[in-house]
Amino acid sequence: TKCALRHFAERAARAFVAGVDAVYLVVLVLSGCTTSVNARDLSTFAVLAACALVSVEASLRLAWRRPQAGTPGNDLLAVWTIPAALLLPPLYSVLIAIPLLLFVQLRVVKRPLMKLIFSVACTGLAGFCAAGLRAILINANPSVTLDALVSTPTALLAALLCVAIRYA
Repeated sequence: TKCALRHFAERAARAFVAGVDAVYLVVLVLSGCTTSVNARDLSTFAVLAACALVSVEASLRLAWRRPQAGTPGNDLLAVWTIPAALLLPPLYSVLIAIPLLLFVQLRVVKRPLMKLIFSVACTGLAGFCAAGLRAILINANPSVTLDALVSTPTALLAALLCVAIRYA
């Protein structure tokens, strides 16, 4: 009845969260094994992550009076995760969520650990899908360069995919 339905919904939600977290870990390990790390990608990743952290800190000091989870300020993290998906191999899109959301956790809003891990997983998977789509489209048409891609419908599609998965 009502209690049984509630119990089923709670178990289903727990299984969903655990499943998303598990998929994130698998994607993290597999993309880590298949990506060759180079100094250019690492420096681009570091610059994007540093800019995101500075952005969060500046917003905290200048704009957010009393930050709350789920407010539009948290959505600005996509400003830094989407460029990682468009400019870097998929591994970096999986990883960029970790420093950003940990910093938000420490400086802005304390969330339960389960929610933090789930947010990292969702953000990382969304970036991975967008970066993967971008990589597939570039590999499918070798004449398309990354510089040419940034201002194309393909880049827009990858960015929209990232946002749709992250906030769906």
